[in-house]
Amino acid sequence: MKNILKQSLVFNKKLTVLKKKNIKEEFSWYPYGTMSNIHILENLLSNEFENLIERNSDLPIADIGCADGDLGFYIEHLGYSCEVIDHSATNWNGMKGVRYLKELLNSKVMIHDINLDDMKCLPEKKYGLIIFLGILYHLKNPFGVLENLSRSSKEIVISTRIAKYTKEDSGNCISDKSFVYLLDAEECNNDSTNYWIFTEASLKKILRRTGWELISYQSFGDTKNSNPSDSHHDERIFLHAKSKFC
Repeated sequence: MKNILKQSLVFNKKLTVLKKKNIKEEFSWYPYGTMSNIHILENLLSNEFENLIERNSDLPIADIGCADGDLGFYIEHLGYSCEVIDHSATNWNGMKGVRYLKELLNSKVMIHDINLDDMKCLPEKKYGLIIFLGILYHLKNPFGVLENLSRSSKEIVISTRIAKYTKEDSGNCISDKSFVYLLDAEECNNDSTNYWIFTEASLKKILRRTGWELISYQSFGDTKNSNPSDSHHDERIFLHAKSKFC
């Protein structure tokens, strides 16, 4: 196990203890393990995740869609400048978690509340690296947001849900088709902020068209029979790309 993974396990244990000791009545902590993404990113990047951060550390690193900010605080723990970005209206606990965790850690990480769909500029004009995990299918305008990000950051790591079949037609694989599936309001996890599920082909195409050069990618979950809405047919793809503009 690489050093960054060992350190992440220790740091995650610290966060877990800290959260259990500091429970607030007015909100609950984000329930999903965001730190587990480090193991996936290490596989995607051939054990070079920290090198990716380091070579882009001349500019701020941004974790967009930060939940409670665990990953951003870990990047700061490694010695790098990081900002975390989310939108309080759709964040699990209205961003109360990330703000409280910053206080508990005595962190200097900058926290920004931004609705990316408003197409507003990011806090910094340029970033070295943007971490963009589990956000793309929550956006109303993924094309515009990806295009804005490609003009704001040198590199990006992305994860999102994809599908090989539609729920209505499990006999025709659409993985190599440039299709995008629009979810109904309660169709996926009863979450009305889930909008677009890409195929692998359409995701690669939208990256090309929005100014990104795909470097590597890996899929996880149900990689054989995935569809846009069933939790037991959930497939996630992680991608690393470089901007054509920065």
